[in-house]
Amino acid sequence: MINLDTLKANLNSTDVEPTDAASTEPTVEVEATVFQHYASSRIAMRLVTTNGKKISFTNYQFITADPDIIDYLDAEIKAGINVITKGKAMTSEEADPMASLKRKHIAEYLEQQKEESAKAPRDFSGSEESSKINKINPMSTEGVVTA
Repeated sequence: MINLDTLKANLNSTDVEPTDAASTEPTVEVEATVFQHYASSRIAMRLVTTNGKKISFTNYQFITADPDIIDYLDAEIKAGINVITKGKAMTSEEADPMASLKRKHIAEYLEQQKEESAKAPRDFSGSEESSKINKINPMSTEGVVTA
């Protein structure tokens, strides 16, 4: 059984060096996955590679990170298939439609806040005119009717 005096002595000992809290936290490195975007001239289309992998274009697009499928589609485009075009390479964050929608809404909100703050009068000089603009009228309880 551990004695209370022993615990106090261990806590007060000077031979223990303090640790940095940030260094004890586990670090997680997220690997950035690169996706390749392909566009189709048809709204929905299916292909099967020579290895038997299925490729499904939906809503005129197909996004993949599989190097075998990327090589296959690049070879097909190079061979002259005219219904598929290669798009840009994108990271996993760019490929996520919800993340891009979130970024778009945040950018619109920040722009709206910037415009509203630019329209608001900002005279804090204490002059007579600025006090009229920013005047706060205290509420009175005399006009309140109780039920």
